[in-house]
Amino acid sequence: MKLSGRVKPITYLKAHAPQVIRGLAEGKEPIVITVRGEAKAVLQDIASYEETQETLALLKVLALTARSVEAGKVRHLGLSEAGPETLRRASKVHPITALQSEYSVWVRDYEKDTIPACRELGIGFVAYYAMGRGFLSGKLRTLDGLEPTDTRRRVPRLQEENIGYNLGLLDRLKEVADDNGCTLAQLALAWILHQGDDLVPIPGMTEMAYLEENIVAPDVELSADDLARIDGIFPLDGGAKGPRYRGARDDKNR
Repeated sequence: MKLSGRVKPITYLKAHAPQVIRGLAEGKEPIVITVRGEAKAVLQDIASYEETQETLALLKVLALTARSVEAGKVRHLGLSEAGPETLRRASKVHPITALQSEYSVWVRDYEKDTIPACRELGIGFVAYYAMGRGFLSGKLRTLDGLEPTDTRRRVPRLQEENIGYNLGLLDRLKEVADDNGCTLAQLALAWILHQGDDLVPIPGMTEMAYLEENIVAPDVELSADDLARIDGIFPLDGGAKGPRYRGARDDKNR
């Protein structure tokens, strides 16, 4: 497996942001903003926005955003954290190029029906948190040292009552990595790449050393036995202890 070409920027349109909806409706520029609210007057390859509770409002915004494709301001449209029914409804409004959702060796619920829906509709899948917020890299074995504002302090799977069990699973995963002569981070990325050519992981990193480590993940070739061993550690129906999020937000495969 090889990766080629340039990595293009993805800008998110928040469907609940009034200024975005007004801007689209009035045809004003710039019509693209980042998730943090910073306006960007640049051409983007993909304009993606998150699903909200009001799916009809999202579809309305999608229809308006489609005008930007026609005008050449945006090349493709994408969604984030959308389930199969939303994907099907959105695709009737305008072709969707990519879906971005959390997916990794320990978050696999999207395999049940969302990834199949993407393949049915010809939609690529972009996996964020590909290394489980850093846990799957093996470099996060305790919350000690994290900044007080670090959101990982609130992740249930990293809490004291769960992290010990999950580290045991990670140690088993490291045996697979060692057998393949790669790091845990490289294995986590390679596993996603082995799930299909339509899946692309987006690992987060802040240091050049991690970039150099991650960039060779496509060179890791996993055998059928390797994939079976990984399935035994982190099966589709869940092997990790603890939910992804606190409360109802954990059910994102809608």
